[in-house]
Amino acid sequence: MQAYPLVMQERFTRYNGHLFLAPTRLYFICDKKGGAIAAAIGQQFGLLGAAVGHLMQPKAGEAPRAVDEAVLHHAVQTAEGSMVMEAPQITKIRYTMWQRGIWWNGHTLALPKGLTKELSRELGLWSAANSVDAKGLKKP
Repeated sequence: MQAYPLVMQERFTRYNGHLFLAPTRLYFICDKKGGAIAAAIGQQFGLLGAAVGHLMQPKAGEAPRAVDEAVLHHAVQTAEGSMVMEAPQITKIRYTMWQRGIWWNGHTLALPKGLTKELSRELGLWSAANSVDAKGLKKP
């Protein structure tokens, strides 16, 4: 699975990390959890972010390392602020001029730094495959 860097915010708490798209789940592995005000002043990614990024990078002469759901479940349990979002729990995903966020399990997770083109396209495909209401995501 591919890791997509993502910043999400719920009220005054900002989560910096990586999003992984599984067939019926979204895994968000949090690198750093903190206040939005502190994040606005200056942010750094923690060691977990470097470790997750390192998982995806092969060494010279090696094939890319696979990150499966078991590894992601373990990472969610060990990293504060990480979450597993099941497709039926996601009410909607919006990436429009007026709304940018994921509505999941009674939480509104804003996307203050937006989505990359790649993540927008992949999230659009994922939401279509899982019948999740989505608007503003890129279509292939």
